Amino acid sequence: MSISPIVISIAPIKIFQEKNHFIKIGKKLLDKWGIEEGATIKMRIGKRVVDAAVIATRLEAQLFLIPSFTLKEMLLPVQSLQLIVHYLPEHETISFGPVLALLTSIGETVAGEPDFGPLHAFCEEMHHGLSSQGGLFYVFNFKNFHVDAIEGYYFENDGWKQMILPAPDAIYNRNPSRTLELSRYYERFQAGVAAIGIALFNHRFLSKWEIHEMLEAEEHLLPYIPVTKLFNRDNLTEMISEFDSLYLKPINGSQGRNIIQLTRMDDNDFMISSSNSWFATSEHKSLDETIKQIESRLHNNIYLIQQGIPLISIHNRKLDFRLLCHKNLSGRWKVTSTTARISAEHQFVSNIARGGETMRPLKALSLYFDRVSALQIAALMKEVALETATIVGERTDGLTIELGIDIGVDCTGGVWLIEVNSKPSKNFEEHDTKIRPSAKAIIEFATSWALKPFQLEEE
Repeated sequence: MSISPIVISIAPIKIFQEKNHFIKIGKKLLDKWGIEEGATIKMRIGKRVVDAAVIATRLEAQLFLIPSFTLKEMLLPVQSLQLIVHYLPEHETISFGPVLALLTSIGETVAGEPDFGPLHAFCEEMHHGLSSQGGLFYVFNFKNFHVDAIEGYYFENDGWKQMILPAPDAIYNRNPSRTLELSRYYERFQAGVAAIGIALFNHRFLSKWEIHEMLEAEEHLLPYIPVTKLFNRDNLTEMISEFDSLYLKPINGSQGRNIIQLTRMDDNDFMISSSNSWFATSEHKSLDETIKQIESRLHNNIYLIQQGIPLISIHNRKLDFRLLCHKNLSGRWKVTSTTARISAEHQFVSNIARGGETMRPLKALSLYFDRVSALQIAALMKEVALETATIVGERTDGLTIELGIDIGVDCTGGVWLIEVNSKPSKNFEEHDTKIRPSAKAIIEFATSWALKPFQLEEE
């Protein structure tokens, strides 16, 4: 069994003669844990284990003193740390943690500082959120992963420092590249993670078609799903004869890139436009000419065709809603934030990466509907998002804990499920606190995940 966790502070101490590793712990806590002074115990941090002798002191229970050279052996920064600890008597082990690492691409600023791109501010929030409750957070690239240690970046004195760090309890996967995900390097990384039992959150991208097939199999969700088919000439011809507007989307696309809108003006007059200015929006062509022009742009990439829905807009700017959903350890999903997204002028996609803006959801809905109706629509959006997240989480292999769900609302108040994102952007999320809701949710899940084995032992 383990003894209930406590939050402790670690203070490094300097020793002139670096011989045997030791740790100084208050005598009252040692007595509570049943550890005799002078005993050798194991100290585990993430996947790293170091043997150390125990020295009793009159310290308060929540303060541990550890020599700098021992912290280095544990692959920890030599600085004050706040961590959660358990004692496992049967293994004579003190477990420190949780250790959470974020996987992403890492660049460099002009000043030579590490740059985590659009996740940079989010990573700082993750550090502050986890360290304040007890834990170690760092950022790394999968090419710097080794089963015994990882070269990554931890936050210290308002900046990110590079060092070798312990393999974590869990990895939050924010790899931005589908191409890298298919590489042999990433395959080796996944094998290494699995071999040493590290939890990998959101371990892969999900394609739009894969998600559509999951959701289309659920009859109760069909009223909220636009008609969607894989792109080919026959499907396009059939769908444009049924609907006035269609969207063609790459099944592995993101951030509103390379999306084509096809609009039927009359029986043989069609207008095409794209999110990246592939086509002049004033062009009117026959259906055959239109299909040929579209095919010339797709270059054999797999696209899907989605029914265009006449969604509400603001001053002719498209409007939809991003609901960010997170899973807790009991397996239940919750909506952690909802944001209305307004497209940039002359854009038909609302993605922030394409120049869109945000608005509070009830404010946006109240521009079209009375307050009671706006509240009802907001509640239905949440219900549809949670059901969608639950289904995708159940049908997907691996550990999916975060999804961004895009929902549109038509002029009658009808709710439409537009898209599901397995690596949702962090750029739109509004928050009034220093730590945004998604960061809090991921920290909560990672902490619960790391503590789960000890809780099971106590039971």
